[in-house]
Amino acid sequence: MQSPFSPSSFSQSAVQSPQARAQVQQASEGTAVTEDHVLAALMGVIRAARQQGQSVEEVQAAVLADDALLEMPVRQLLSDIVAEAWHQLN
Repeated sequence: MQSPFSPSSFSQSAVQSPQARAQVQQASEGTAVTEDHVLAALMGVIRAARQQGQSVEEVQAAVLADDALLEMPVRQLLSDIVAEAWHQLN
């Protein structure tokens, strides 16, 4: 499973955090990506975005941006999940 977040959507520090790199490496080695992996990646993106002063709306806009990896219904669902997680992490 590839990340729905591209380096162009978020700063390099958000995308290239040690945790994110470890998860990508683990996934590329054939280890199944679990809900825990997705949750950890989502929390990492939210923390990084907040540290950079981004709003939930900016993160949602990045998720919804045209992307060849995910179709719009999936991006919309992911955007909704980001908003819910953002508010729950307050």
